[in-house]
Order: sequence, then C-alpha cells, then structure tokens
Amino acid sequence: MLILNSIKTLENSDLFKEWKKKHAKCYICSAFLILNEVNENPQIDYYDSNKDRITSFTVAKEIKITKNEKIFKEKEHKIKELDLDKVKISLEKALEMVENLLKNKYKETAHKKIIVLQNLDKQIWNITSLSNSLNVLNVRIDTTDGNIIEEKLSSILSFNAEKNKQNL
Repeated sequence: MLILNSIKTLENSDLFKEWKKKHAKCYICSAFLILNEVNENPQIDYYDSNKDRITSFTVAKEIKITKNEKIFKEKEHKIKELDLDKVKISLEKALEMVENLLKNKYKETAHKKIIVLQNLDKQIWNITSLSNSLNVLNVRIDTTDGNIIEEKLSSILSFNAEKNKQNL
C-alpha cells in the first residue's frame, strides 16, 4: 500500500496542512511512482480548478512541494478527483496481475514499472512496464473490482517509427 500510505503521510504532514489552508478547493487527482529506481518516492498531485494548475508533492523522508504547474489539456477536459475509498484493489495486487501477464502471456520480464493511480472514465491503476527485450506493456486495472480494462504490448522501437512517420 505504498501509494495509499504515502497519501496519508502527506495529508498528515504540517507542510500539506499549511498548503491546504491556502488551497482549500484543491483535490487529489493522481499519484505517480516509478518502481525499480534508486529513488522510489511517490509523487502525489492536487488539482486547482480555479487556476487550472497541479501542485505535486514528493513523499520521502522529507515531504516537498516539487511542482506547481499550469496543465496542458483540452479546455473541455475535466481533471477528476480520486476517491480513495474506491481503491479496493491494492497496488500490490495490481502489480501481481501485471507480473502474471508479463510472465505467462507475454513471456517477458520487466525491469521498470511506472504506476499512476488516476481517474479517467473510471478510477484505475495505470501500470506501464518496460521489459528487458524493449517492449512496453501498459495495463489499466479498475481499482474497484480488479478487472483489466485494457492491456497493450508494444515495442519501444515502434514509438520511434510512429514519430518518424508523423514527421514525414
């Protein structure tokens, strides 16, 4: 429960409480983590709809505000609030599901995983794994029931080919 515990740690910190006093209408919109890095500190994002900005906090031994940025999105796109009560499937369970797909279906081994807890059309664990054979597996798992909404395996080399095709 690394991400959920990090959110609780953040929200109980003096830094966050002081920030929240000045930004009462801001709400949590995502949490981000890269696994298998030297620095596995979650980033927690809060959205301010009045200013169309996201404030990011890094939760480590010391909690820090790392960014306060205007976001780039289509005007009609709404950044949705996370409902932590809807996280019924733990990150550990979601990672286990992705690992099973990698191992059993795709016969791959991942050395890096990028994890985002976000609310798109549904609230999801959005997990991207980079394999040792330079394939990228993206899996979206519903946080409420654990259903896999989407899974897609692509070669990292295809990203460059797509970019080159768009530049022609």
